[in-house]
Amino acid sequence: MRRKRIPYSVVGGTSYFERKEIKDLAAYLKIIANPLDDLSLLRAANTPKRGLGPSAIRKLADFAQNNSITLLEAFMRAGEITGMGEKVSGSAIGFASLINRYSALFLKNKEMGKVFRSLTEEINYQDYIYELYKTPETAIRRVENLEGFIDSLSHYETDGESPSLHGFLETLALTDLLREKEEKISRGVTLISFHSSKGLEFPVVFIVGVEEDILPHKKSMDLDGAVEEERRLFYVGITRAMKELYITYTDHRIKYGKNAPATPSRFLDEIPDEVVKRLDSIEKTDPEQDEKDANNFFADIQAMLGS
Repeated sequence: MRRKRIPYSVVGGTSYFERKEIKDLAAYLKIIANPLDDLSLLRAANTPKRGLGPSAIRKLADFAQNNSITLLEAFMRAGEITGMGEKVSGSAIGFASLINRYSALFLKNKEMGKVFRSLTEEINYQDYIYELYKTPETAIRRVENLEGFIDSLSHYETDGESPSLHGFLETLALTDLLREKEEKISRGVTLISFHSSKGLEFPVVFIVGVEEDILPHKKSMDLDGAVEEERRLFYVGITRAMKELYITYTDHRIKYGKNAPATPSRFLDEIPDEVVKRLDSIEKTDPEQDEKDANNFFADIQAMLGS
């Protein structure tokens, strides 16, 4: 949505760019792209922990100010700071070296997604997530967000005419100003989960990613009754549409940095052919026949679910 500049709002969840893991990694990308971005530097410097506490940061900031240099340069020259221990100064220098090295890699490498993945692996960010969130399910969701963010850079690189790290950050509107502006809108697309949509209706509904391992989710395969619950959620999504419903899936999608084939959901086979219109583009239909087909379809689904 941000890349296409489509206004949107998120219901029933934290905005994607407000999630800790996204803000952490965005901070790394921002300081790599702009060495003067001290706010991003301060967030990235101790995430994961590097032993750079408030006292050390204060000394580094004072050194930068007294020598009229950037904070990143102060990190690189931490060994010159009086009263800073060898271990702490080593951590500061190591961080600055990491940022400088990846700045060069992003400039010369055309596969930014791979460079980004290498960065997350080098800082052991995934291990940090598992240590931070003790509940496995929560940690897994956070790691999936991490993977999705890496994939978004790969997508941008594939689709962009002259892709660059600066362009990626600009396109996704990762600056605080644009984020605040865009997320306070009251119009546009509503992004909402099946659970959060119960009781609501919308003139036009898109149910996207209706594929195996997504709907039904791969975690439901081994749990008794879980697939049936996924089917009920799909029905909830279908019945949110007041006028038009679009159900989409893809032939392939990027997962964990790799282009993998996708299989249409088994639930699609349960929709009667007579109520399905496969569209490559928007086309006019008979409203009366559409309503008749829809009523028959909903009745069949309710009967199948025992509702």
